[in-house]
Amino acid sequence: MAEIAYKTGLIGTKYSKPGINQYLISRRRLHQRLDNSLICKLTLVTAPAGYGKTTAVLDWLEKCGLSAAWVSVDSYDNNPVVFWRYVCTALDGISDGLSKDTEYVFSSLELLKANIHINILIDRLSGVQSDFLLVLDDLHLITDSSILQGLSYLIDYLPAKMHLIFISRMGPELELARHRIKWQAQGLEEKDLRFGKEEIFLFYQARGYTLENDDVKKVETYTEGWAAALVAVAMSMEDAGGGNDVIASLTRSSRDIEQYLLDEVISTWPPEKRAFAMKTCILDMLSEALCNAVTEEDNGRRMLNEINEGSGFLITLDEQNREYKYHPLFKSLLYRLLSETVPEEIADLHIKAARWFREHGFMPDAIEHLLRGGSYREALEMIEHRIDHLINRNDFGMLLSWIERLPVEFKDNSFKIAVIYALYYAETGRYDLSRQWIKRMKTLKDDNQYASSPGWNSYSRTVCTLVEVNLLIREGNVEYLPHREYIQQAGSKKPRPMCEAGP
Repeated sequence: MAEIAYKTGLIGTKYSKPGINQYLISRRRLHQRLDNSLICKLTLVTAPAGYGKTTAVLDWLEKCGLSAAWVSVDSYDNNPVVFWRYVCTALDGISDGLSKDTEYVFSSLELLKANIHINILIDRLSGVQSDFLLVLDDLHLITDSSILQGLSYLIDYLPAKMHLIFISRMGPELELARHRIKWQAQGLEEKDLRFGKEEIFLFYQARGYTLENDDVKKVETYTEGWAAALVAVAMSMEDAGGGNDVIASLTRSSRDIEQYLLDEVISTWPPEKRAFAMKTCILDMLSEALCNAVTEEDNGRRMLNEINEGSGFLITLDEQNREYKYHPLFKSLLYRLLSETVPEEIADLHIKAARWFREHGFMPDAIEHLLRGGSYREALEMIEHRIDHLINRNDFGMLLSWIERLPVEFKDNSFKIAVIYALYYAETGRYDLSRQWIKRMKTLKDDNQYASSPGWNSYSRTVCTLVEVNLLIREGNVEYLPHREYIQQAGSKKPRPMCEAGP
């Protein structure tokens, strides 16, 4: 028999249940889900880093009162001997002497491959009369195929009173389909672990802070129920000696959260995955085709699947899992890294996104990315093409949100933008400002590059007249209106939409 070298010493804290935070709050809705662990072979608790997976299970174990063996997995456990020795030692608390009975198996490769240690484990634990659990925490760190196959074997022949809980950042590669069909496996995911409003209130109350409803809503919006973010906000509140100022700004918390994400998530990713995330963080919506257009790679679907299944803080936007967005805090960190490492690429990424949106008919999104990318002339042209449509909808808000971001030399030298301001200020009752912009319109009409064109002159005069008439009517200055026949004549010309104006 081939001999296997293995460590003789085990770290006690790895097969002991971790302690519980003094500020722990019980989450009854999670307890109800975890109670189902006792009618299942396996419960999978999967979510990205910092979602309170371990804490939720520990809290439930305290409340349910059942015996439980616990193994905190790390990357050094990707060795069947090491891994199963920890499992068997942890289960000594359920069946005394189990680790001693299996020890001889770990000196033989043949016995190990034949799952003799698992057979012994199953045989010994089948005699236990009361329900008990084995919890494997951070199981995503196990990649060794033989260990995963051994776990699948254990699930198949699990003793009647034994129940498994696997805590992981992603679903382990186990053969679980048949168990789910038989209702022998259940899952808790990111959406289940997010803190709701009531839980957020209790979370801070346990720390001595009583939040008003508006503050609870702000924290929920900022953190999206992510436990690690809630803790970071609480730490900032403690540092500041109170809660109101911190919740109003939430800036210090952001730094704490970003450092956590950098250490626990991004630093563990391979270069391809990091590069993809950083390039696509400029997007508010993520899809395979859009990501491929921005990165100029063909890995969009694979990368989105990997990030979604792992620790990437993707939020699904549709039931088909084809569109996503990054968690706002994660997106903020990615953008900071992008700005610090390759700031010269940001404008080009936005231009690529704008091009894709324009080709697919999403004009507002295209304009947004042109503005973010500093392509102001092209953005202005697209804004001018949207003017008539948005005016007809009385949607000045969107127009002005774009216009205000244009540099002065673009914004103040566009006849069509002057029209927008004149109409907007008349609409909102600020007649003095409307008149100032009408004056600006008339100046720009004569200074326009098309001023020598008969078509432009006719069009611009008509627009100026109609905008001024609109203001006079709103002011109630009917006696100052131009002659009715002139107005009718101007109106009957039905000037082309402003987006078509020109020679």
